[in-house]
Amino acid sequence: MSDIVIQKNIGAYIDQKALFGSIANLTAGGAGNGVAVTSSSLDRQGFPTGSPPLSMDLGINWYAVLAAGKTLSLQVQLQTSPDNVNWTNYLSAASAIVATGPAGGGTLFGVYRLIVPSADNPANIPGVSLNSASRYVRAVVTPTLSATATDTAQVQDINAILGGFDSLPAPIN
Repeated sequence: MSDIVIQKNIGAYIDQKALFGSIANLTAGGAGNGVAVTSSSLDRQGFPTGSPPLSMDLGINWYAVLAAGKTLSLQVQLQTSPDNVNWTNYLSAASAIVATGPAGGGTLFGVYRLIVPSADNPANIPGVSLNSASRYVRAVVTPTLSATATDTAQVQDINAILGGFDSLPAPIN
């Protein structure tokens, strides 16, 4: 049988890289609120097979303590560079509300996956094409709390799941 059954070994088709390993803290109306967080860069040519990934699913882990009805929003830009020094915007996603405080307030956490509608992605499915990206890519995430005081949040890490390698199995980082 020549069919590919990726449900049995998805790891042969993807690779995962951590792009941000520290925690960015923010307080409503104070430190870190609305301040951009820049990830480390990803060298698309830095894989052992020499085959660059052509697609990426970018995930941003977050944690928030929010008052009732108050929100945490994330705005994400993906940047690209030919030399890991001079960066230009590759794509931008509209600011998205990722959390709203429950009645009485509370603690929330989750993963925001970047969705950018395009000709390659008309169904608004997480993931972006890297077909025309330069050698290096990085994410710039701007978290914003809607409250004016007391609410807190963290951008805990940024991860890239990469696919679309010309040769399989995908490299092990």
